[in-house]
Amino acid sequence: VESCPTGEQLADWQDIVKITIPAKSGLEYKFYLQKNAEIIYAWSSDGILYYDFHGEPAGNKSGYFKSYRETTASVSEGVLTSPFTGTHGWYWKNDTNKAIQITLKTKGQYKVKGLI
Repeated sequence: VESCPTGEQLADWQDIVKITIPAKSGLEYKFYLQKNAEIIYAWSSDGILYYDFHGEPAGNKSGYFKSYRETTASVSEGVLTSPFTGTHGWYWKNDTNKAIQITLKTKGQYKVKGLI
């Protein structure tokens, strides 16, 4: 996972979605990528969230997943080149007593799976 090029223009994004994480709960938002496909992303929120940016190989029933970044933040950006075909995305957890809104911007070679 590496940093996004600076100077990205809003018009450069393929998809922009707003996601609300309710108080004291968590949600996942995923994309389907082929092996070696790229997704460029930037998200920001109006509060601090725990998140796990990860992927699960297609057809794997073992529960295996690969974490790319796991931390607490209100913003993140970067580029992922998929190490395998499957779903890739974020699990966000809101430990606060108020809903937190995320704006997720992406572009690349993927299919949007959306909220899981």
